[in-house]
Amino acid sequence: MVMRQSQEQAQRLQLTQAMQLTLRLLQLPVAELQTVVDRALVENPMLEQFVPPPPPVHTVSPSVRVAYAGLAGMLPPPEPSADPLGGLRREESYTDHLLSQLGERADLDRRTLSLCRYLVGCLAPSGYLDCPLPELAEEIGAELFELEQALYVVQELDPLGTGARSLAECLLLQLAQSRHFNPLSVRMVSQGLELLAEKDYSRLAALLRADPGAVRRTAQIVRSLNPIPSRGCPSGDDTVYIVPEATVTCEGDSVLIQLNSAGLPSLSIQPYYRSLLEGGEHPEAQEYLRDYLREARDMIAAQENRARTIEKLIIRIVQLQMDHFLSGAPLRAMTMSQLAEGMELSVSMVSRLVKDKYLLFAGAPIPLRSFFTAPVRGEDHALSAEEIRQELRRFIRLEDPAHPLSDEALAASLSGVGIPISRRTVAKYRQEEGIPPAARRKSPAKTKNECEE
Repeated sequence: MVMRQSQEQAQRLQLTQAMQLTLRLLQLPVAELQTVVDRALVENPMLEQFVPPPPPVHTVSPSVRVAYAGLAGMLPPPEPSADPLGGLRREESYTDHLLSQLGERADLDRRTLSLCRYLVGCLAPSGYLDCPLPELAEEIGAELFELEQALYVVQELDPLGTGARSLAECLLLQLAQSRHFNPLSVRMVSQGLELLAEKDYSRLAALLRADPGAVRRTAQIVRSLNPIPSRGCPSGDDTVYIVPEATVTCEGDSVLIQLNSAGLPSLSIQPYYRSLLEGGEHPEAQEYLRDYLREARDMIAAQENRARTIEKLIIRIVQLQMDHFLSGAPLRAMTMSQLAEGMELSVSMVSRLVKDKYLLFAGAPIPLRSFFTAPVRGEDHALSAEEIRQELRRFIRLEDPAHPLSDEALAASLSGVGIPISRRTVAKYRQEEGIPPAARRKSPAKTKNECEE
């Protein structure tokens, strides 16, 4: 065998401390960001705060519903609220619970720990990882293999199922830590979840080629598992505040957006210590302050970047959902992929941006994530789930009480108005709306015609 020495040039993006800080601040809601900023002000002598001027009010009018470029104008800001927290609270976060467990893992090296914390920040509120690992690896310049290893660590955290990329994986992670982890339960989760949801045990037994009694017992076990990992997070006595990122109001045919900066101090470099660095009279002080200056600049840049990005995101959401804000119309079909493409961001970045963040509209906090609805292709255009639910409610409201429409008939009715969806999807939406099946909606006392008379 002949051994040869060779050189290969490759480019790889390193996850620097500044990049880590930027990603971290982007995913933090306002209340948690305030804590991070306060800590930096205490620990870093190069930082000082000043009270910024009130933020401008962005006016989004119908003429700029789609294109981000060119806001309609600026209006004088309203008087700031006496209580910027708004009296809104939530329990200790699921994310904090996961990060505290990672902090106790003495067996993890710094690189793996950093990647684990990054993945925790990418989790959806449900606890699932809904961004593809290859995309995340490319975003931070990590090897796919090392990110996979970090994900395995996250999936070991409590509650079990955290970090799953599908319902099947979530259930398998829980089964793997129980005494019910066996070939039948694994095959049921991997192959038979659809039949299990329909409680079609005979077909399920045929599919799995197993004894019907064993199938029913295993089905009961699988049904007892937790499909939403974050529900298993214990709540503590301590609470943190939900602070909306912005307040949205309507004026005529325009929507006004004012970012909430009341609770966040603006940061700058402390002039006295800056003068010590610029002069040559105190070399020891210069050496001491140089690292603090770099960290201070990174913090200022990261906070400013977060503010600009959140502003663009909220304006874009309002533009795309203008009718919903102005008239209460159903949300338009809008995915994170569509928004990411329009803002030149990655899907994983949009997912982090909307996590645990809220708008204040009509006196109520609305999660940013709730504005995203998976589209269903209609005959003329893509429809959101809310638009389909509205049509479903309309058909049920108009049905004959003595002969209510079955899910199959509802599916046919929706197809007749250009919404081709399956009976199973109709049943799903009906259940989510809290509407009972046809047999329980039946009213034998009067027919629809008799009621109208």
